[in-house]
Amino acid sequence: MKIPAKVAMISPDDGTQLTEEGEYLVSESGIRYPVLNGIPDLRPQKTIKGNIEYELQDHASFRNFPYQRSLLPMFPENLRIMNDLKESNVSGFIPPAHENAFCLDHGCGGGSMRSFLESYGYEYVGIDNESGVTTGQGGGERFGGGATHVGDLHRLPFPDHTFQFSVSYSVFEHLQQPIVAAKELFRVIQPGGICFAAIASIIPFHMDSFYHHTHFGVLNTFTSAGFEVKQIAPADWNAYIAISAMDGLPGPKWIRNMAADTIFGLHRFLWYFRTVSKRRDPQLEETRRRLLMPGMIKAILVKPGHSDS
Repeated sequence: MKIPAKVAMISPDDGTQLTEEGEYLVSESGIRYPVLNGIPDLRPQKTIKGNIEYELQDHASFRNFPYQRSLLPMFPENLRIMNDLKESNVSGFIPPAHENAFCLDHGCGGGSMRSFLESYGYEYVGIDNESGVTTGQGGGERFGGGATHVGDLHRLPFPDHTFQFSVSYSVFEHLQQPIVAAKELFRVIQPGGICFAAIASIIPFHMDSFYHHTHFGVLNTFTSAGFEVKQIAPADWNAYIAISAMDGLPGPKWIRNMAADTIFGLHRFLWYFRTVSKRRDPQLEETRRRLLMPGMIKAILVKPGHSDS
């Protein structure tokens, strides 16, 4: 049996270290996880259940967060403008890799970001639950087959403090319990580690989505998990355009695009007209406009503390 990734693994059921036995990884309590073509299937074999500790915050803390029009790169020297929008978005937030550093592609789907992330010097780990990727509503067929580890994002099969960097792109809307998954992500990130997260907001139901987030929702999910939320901004992808692109309007593509462009143009004009007529601050109004109708919300998260690496 050859497992390509060098990352340590634990049982998602009992949290113990795994040992190799033939074509299986076995926990200390004897739970056996199959390995097929070098890819461990570490989905829990017991029902995932538990209690969520929470503390409600005053709504003022959500209203007063300094939301931005767009994210500002943390590592400008790593910024790359590429044909792939996801890679361009992520590049400015990838920290210099420590020796033997691991990055986690959280909900990796087809693994399209693997070579990109490895080019920054990281050992790549891509995890996804490979079941359900052929769901008829919203597609999904091309979003499977890229995982180095098959698992459930509510119960990650990795020890604490494993990853220096993580990217979670269009994933949290598909999770039954996003705060549980956020706590798991927090657990496996190293102190001082960074996570880039992008979550669906105002877009159609797709691929078994559960919880689309507002900017308040993004802030709540990740602060509840323990992260320090450094930045939150809407993607430059307005909901009117996103709804048309993601089967929210039926019909030929050119008709859908024409309708979406017309509505979006009217939306921008009316917003501009109100800003001018009421003499409002154009910068603040533009930020409000983008946060009101985004297709996606992006966030930069840091786990408090300092890495020993």
